[in-house]
Amino acid sequence: MHGTPFKGFWYDVGLFWMEFDNRTETRQFSPIDFIIVNTGSTRHPRSRRGTFIRFPRAFSAPAARHNVAGARKDVKDAKVAAVPGVPIEGFHPLQLIAFSNVQFLDAEFTGSDIPDQVGKTPAFAPDFLFKGGITFWKQGCFNVTLTGIYVAQQFWSDMDISLPTVPAKIPAYKVFNLSGEYYITRNVRLIAGISNLADEKYYSRVFFNGTIEPAPGRSGWAGISLTF
Repeated sequence: MHGTPFKGFWYDVGLFWMEFDNRTETRQFSPIDFIIVNTGSTRHPRSRRGTFIRFPRAFSAPAARHNVAGARKDVKDAKVAAVPGVPIEGFHPLQLIAFSNVQFLDAEFTGSDIPDQVGKTPAFAPDFLFKGGITFWKQGCFNVTLTGIYVAQQFWSDMDISLPTVPAKIPAYKVFNLSGEYYITRNVRLIAGISNLADEKYYSRVFFNGTIEPAPGRSGWAGISLTF
């Protein structure tokens, strides 16, 4: 793994190699007749890349003060001027942060007691997965975050099969979520959010009887958080 911080920019690369033995896999006898057995071995080489960017905050530069009325120290009505870039105690600037994470996965069965299983792709192992978002916040005041996830198509069965009513692969999908919080006091926050903001119609789970489990549509939540 390697990370490089640079003026609010951070980049990370990770390479992973995972192998599993005696894992469960589905042994199918008919569209509705199957058993789960511990006979499989799989290999999961994965690459991950992530970024984190903190944008410049000049638009909310703190305003430290200095006396410009003259050298006399007894002037009570002295005017003050801002000194850009010099923080003052208790000042919390507005901040804008973007982040992302990308994963590449190339999983396959390397051993099995099931005929013709070696070389197939395990269930729920998409080749590509992206997560990212953007946050706008002010410490101790508010926080608003928009996140998104994209999942590439993936097999829902270890045998990589299709049924008359369901294709072999779950279609790719993307989902956006919005959440936020607002500080009423230091110890009391209002929190709220919207899941599946674009009301995406998708599914991520399939049953061997040929039915699918639809993912929830757009939904919202709200509450109060108390800290003691």
